[in-house]
Amino acid sequence: MDRCWYDGIKQGRRWFALLWIGLFFISPLIAQVRVSANVDRDRILIGEPILLSVEAYAPPGDSIVWFEADSLPHFHILEKFRIDTANETNGTKVSQLISITSFDSGRWEVPPFKVEVAGEPYYSAPLSIDVAFAAFDPAEDYRDIKDILEPPDPYARYIPWAVALVALTALALLIYFLRRKKRLPPVPAHAEPQLSPLEEARQAVNLLRRTRIKEGEEKNYYSKLNDIFRVFMLRRHGLSTLERTNDELIFQLSRLKMPEENFRRLEQSLRICDLVKFAKYRPGEKENRENLETVWSSIEILNNILMSSAV
Repeated sequence: MDRCWYDGIKQGRRWFALLWIGLFFISPLIAQVRVSANVDRDRILIGEPILLSVEAYAPPGDSIVWFEADSLPHFHILEKFRIDTANETNGTKVSQLISITSFDSGRWEVPPFKVEVAGEPYYSAPLSIDVAFAAFDPAEDYRDIKDILEPPDPYARYIPWAVALVALTALALLIYFLRRKKRLPPVPAHAEPQLSPLEEARQAVNLLRRTRIKEGEEKNYYSKLNDIFRVFMLRRHGLSTLERTNDELIFQLSRLKMPEENFRRLEQSLRICDLVKFAKYRPGEKENRENLETVWSSIEILNNILMSSAV
């Protein structure tokens, strides 16, 4: 009886070993469907690009229907790279790289991507990304934002000669007409009454309201809007605004005791001015009107604050 019990155990071990070896060689051939998404960074500065990678694995012979990434909430798609397909030993791998960015500060979620395998939907896990403005330290020295430098013009060396020729021609014509024409008695000039800072800003805002923004002219529109606010602050509050960045201007405005909600809307409008001028951000027509009205209402509030403090 002991001998039979020993032979049974020995036979069972042999079958277990054969089963384990068979599973070891067969397991690579058994593929599961997997869909995953990853980003190279989960924290970026506003307007900074980030690389998104989406991959899907499917068993051999199963059909794969890829998603169409046309838009993502709170994100802008900069570039979509081609979809790569690789046939591997245990199945098929499909992958794609997408370059994205965001102009909205905060913590945003990239939604799951849907991939159909053999008619069944599969989804990747959502991704969380923090979008923030660059840290501002008012104690640091002022460093202005530099424009993009254009390559040197090969004909630039002829410009001084052309300017000199035009100037000499204009001078000769001026002398010629002055000698031929009798001088008329000077007409006394009447100085136009100077507008108050508030009235000057009102006229400029009304003129900008009537401006129709064409495609590609957003930068000029927001530069004028920014200048209207800066000139008002210079004339009404005596703040040196023309040579400062908007970040420094926002820091100065935080000391003027504006209502919190008005200050936050003004801060957002000034930052959008920078995004349009330096990051080629193109807001919509509704956003253009909202930013204009925000700047104008802030001018009225700041004007009232100074009048109240002067009483």
